[in-house]
Amino acid sequence: MRNLKNDFARVLSGWEFAAAVAATVVLCFSVQVYVDYSTSKAYSVFEALFLIKPAVRAQLPDFLPPMIIRMALTGYSAMALPVTASFPFVISFIAERTSGNMILTLSRTSRGKYYVSKFVSAILGGGLCTALGVIIFGIFAFILFQNSCTLEQIEWAFPNGVLAGLAKKLLSAFIYGMTSVLPAFFICAFCKNPYIALCFPFMLKFILEAVLVKIQTNAWASKNYAVSDFIAPLFPDAASRLVYAEVGKSFWITLIVTVIFAGICFAGFAIIMEKRTDRGH
Repeated sequence: MRNLKNDFARVLSGWEFAAAVAATVVLCFSVQVYVDYSTSKAYSVFEALFLIKPAVRAQLPDFLPPMIIRMALTGYSAMALPVTASFPFVISFIAERTSGNMILTLSRTSRGKYYVSKFVSAILGGGLCTALGVIIFGIFAFILFQNSCTLEQIEWAFPNGVLAGLAKKLLSAFIYGMTSVLPAFFICAFCKNPYIALCFPFMLKFILEAVLVKIQTNAWASKNYAVSDFIAPLFPDAASRLVYAEVGKSFWITLIVTVIFAGICFAGFAIIMEKRTDRGH
C-alpha cells in the first residue's frame, strides 16, 4: 500500500496528469452532438457554440447539457484515449527508469510488489484523468448550454433519472480510461521511448476498430448476428459499455475478456521486467 500510495501520488502530481485531463476536455468538445437534417450538416460542440444561435439551441433537446455529456468520449475523443489516459503513467514510469530511480525503489521493496503497484497506479491514473476530463467537460456544458426543454423531454432522454445517467457516464469513462492504459503499460516493460509507448496503442486501437467494424457491418448485412455477438467483447470500448448492459451472457463474456486482457498485460509486463538483464537501468 505504501508503494501504491507513492506511485499514485507521483502520477497525480505531475504536469502530465493535468495535461491529460485538459486534452480529454478539449477532445470532448469535438464530439458530434447535433445533425441538421435539412442541410445534412453535423455539428460538434465547438461548432454548435459558434455556428448555431443560442435561441435555436435553447429549443433543441440535443443541446440539453446531460445529452451533450452523454456524447463525451465518442468519435475522435475516444480514438485518442490510449494516448491521453496513458500519458501520465508512461511519462512518469519512463522518467523513473531512465533516471535510475527504479534501482533505488527496487532496493527497498520486492519486485512483485513493485509490479503490482505500477499496474494499479497506471490503471487508476488513466481512469481518473479520463473521468475528471468528462466532469470538467460536463461543467462547461451546463454553463455554456442554457436549454428550455421540458421535464418530459429530459425524462425521455434519461428514463432512470439524470443523476443516474450522469453517474453511469462517469463510471463508464473511468472504466474506459483504465482499460485504455493496458497496452501502453505492457509496452513500457521493454520500451523506453515514450512516443512509441503512446502512439503504438493508438494505432493498434484504430486498426482493431476498423477491422471489427467492417466485420460487424458485413455480419449485420448478412443477418449473421452470431458473428456480431462474438466480436462485440473485442471492441476497445467494450468494457465501458458494461455499465449500461444488462447482466447476462454478453455482460459476463465481456467482463471475462476484459479481465483476461488485463491479466495478460500485467503478466507480460512482470515477465519481461524479470527477464531483463539491466535490472532497472
